[in-house]
Amino acid sequence: MSELTSNPSETPTTLSDRSQPPRSPKAVLSVSREEFYGQDPEHEPLELIVKEGLTDNECQLPDDLQGHVFGAAGSIDSPNSPGSDCVVEPYKSGWTPLYNGDGIIYRLDFHKTPQSLTQKNVKQKPGKAWMATRIVKTPDYYADLALHNNPKYQKQWPHEYKWLKFRQFGLARFSIKLGVRNFLNTACLRMKFANGSERLLVTWDAGRPYEINPSWN
Repeated sequence: MSELTSNPSETPTTLSDRSQPPRSPKAVLSVSREEFYGQDPEHEPLELIVKEGLTDNECQLPDDLQGHVFGAAGSIDSPNSPGSDCVVEPYKSGWTPLYNGDGIIYRLDFHKTPQSLTQKNVKQKPGKAWMATRIVKTPDYYADLALHNNPKYQKQWPHEYKWLKFRQFGLARFSIKLGVRNFLNTACLRMKFANGSERLLVTWDAGRPYEINPSWN
C-alpha cells in the first residue's frame, strides 16, 4: 500500500530535479479478477470500512450517497502477480494497455446489505457500504477461456489451434478464426422505454452492447 502526502510549503519538484523518473502507482498496474457476488459463502460482497480523512478513525457515509462503478480487469493471459491466483499485471505482457481487458462491474450498495445468491434477506444499515464484483462473460469470453492453453483443444485441432486461439494485439484481442473479443469494459448505459422499467446495458466502443441484470440474481 502506498501513501500520498503533500506539503505546500516545499518547493515543487521538477522532472529535471529527480534522480529517477516518476513511476505509476502500483495500484493501477495490477488488477484483481476475483469475483465477489455471493456465488458461494466464501465470496459474499465485501463490506467496506470507511475512514475519516487520512486517519484510522472509522466513520459513516452520508445518507444520500449512492451509485455504481465500472472498470477493466485485465486479459485472461495477463501475467499473475507473484503469490496470487487472482491478481494480474497486464502491463508485463508488453501488449496489453492498462485500460484494456475483460469488463468487471463493481456494484456499490449503500445503507442496505446486498441481495445475493446465498443471502436473500436485505437488512438496513445506514452509513455502511458493500462492494460486489463480477466479470461480464460474453460467449467470446468462454471461447477465449476454453482455448487458453487447453491441451484438449490442442490435441483435437493440432493444425488449426494456433488460428483459433485468442491473442493480444494492442487495443484488440482476437482470434484469426473466431474474430475479435467484445470486452464490454467502457461504460454502463441506462435506458427506459415508455411503458417499462429501467434497464442497464454494458458497452464497449468497438463491440455490441449487452443487457445485464443489476441484481445479479
